[in-house]
Amino acid sequence: MSMFGKKNKYARLEVAAGDNVGKVYQLKKGEYSIGTHKKCNIKIVGDYASELHAVIKLNADGCWTLTNNSPNGTYVNQQNVDSVELAEVSTIQVGVENSLDFTPKHHKTGSVKDAGDESDESESKKTNKWVWIGGAIVMVYLPAFAYLQNYVGDIVERTDKPAITLTAIEKVSEESFKFLGGTSDEGEQPKISEFQNQTSRDLYEMALSDEFRSEDEKREIIGTIVFRTKAHLTTAYHYVQMDLNEKATQSLRSAISVYPDHRFPASRYAAQTITAIKPKEVE
Repeated sequence: MSMFGKKNKYARLEVAAGDNVGKVYQLKKGEYSIGTHKKCNIKIVGDYASELHAVIKLNADGCWTLTNNSPNGTYVNQQNVDSVELAEVSTIQVGVENSLDFTPKHHKTGSVKDAGDESDESESKKTNKWVWIGGAIVMVYLPAFAYLQNYVGDIVERTDKPAITLTAIEKVSEESFKFLGGTSDEGEQPKISEFQNQTSRDLYEMALSDEFRSEDEKREIIGTIVFRTKAHLTTAYHYVQMDLNEKATQSLRSAISVYPDHRFPASRYAAQTITAIKPKEVE
């Protein structure tokens, strides 16, 4: 096996958001249950998570199939699904707070192909050769590299840091208004306080019912929902600037909980940002 490429022996699920972030489940047996119940194989928590939320099962063709079992829905790559085959790397969203990254069996973590024992041996020899050459280059250029790294370190940090921007928040807020049937010029904080004290769950159910007493009421409900998500996203932005990614993640989850539908632009953006600011796995 090449040192630059490694295949997964089993399909796997990694917790990207929710309790136990970073935990990996190797899918070795034929069926796994996902839910809040203590007997579920993969336990989840939070709003809109069901006792038996979904089931992932190995079918006769050797492919894993995810089946939704919750009235709150299960999302795969931001699409609400009833049942779907997981043939490639996918992101599974269950409830407001839980995201699982699925990686199929034999998916490679590197770019070098595995072609059997004989080719592995040949590849290993080539690898050893290039390791020695690479080592020599590193020894020659290491001092210069260290200098350049120190010189441009601040620039690199500034380039990598923006996982969330105020401009993107403004744009996604406008898209959120349109998604709920509003218009982009309604982006100011709601001035009428009738719905300010309503819980996010109540506002969500009001908007979902699509039964409003008047256009003014519809405008106020939509405005309150979008203003709340925007406020949470903005708070997350400031936490990211302070390198407080754990607190930022909490604010992003709060944004999702306002309108827990990953077709909703603000919720989708929050979920994507959680993944973007998640600490990279140290190999």
